[in-house]
Amino acid sequence: MHLFDLVDYDEPKHACAGPVCRYCATAKTGAEAGAKGRDAAKKDPRWWHEAHQFFNRMAPAQSFTSDDLLEAIGHPDGHPAQIGAFIRGLAAADLTYPLGYTPSVRKSSHGRPVRIWGKK
Repeated sequence: MHLFDLVDYDEPKHACAGPVCRYCATAKTGAEAGAKGRDAAKKDPRWWHEAHQFFNRMAPAQSFTSDDLLEAIGHPDGHPAQIGAFIRGLAAADLTYPLGYTPSVRKSSHGRPVRIWGKK
């Protein structure tokens, strides 16, 4: 018998407070937490609509970066994480594929690398 054989790795027991229970409300895995965060984020419907139009106007195999998207339609109202969420959604739907990285052209990004995406 080892020390770790004595440890119970099941879910911790807790006194559930029902609908307001913080333990039950939190996601159990990183993927679940990410999905929960994306679902909870307030979206700018106008920006998302324009972002989809931007993507749909692109030719197949055309490449783009988040800088290209922001230059074409501007920033969303609310949290800037919507930009990455939009592009990650395209990748999750198998509509884009990563091509590499390039330095950002936006002054505020100070030349940090941004991913280049290709449209399928």
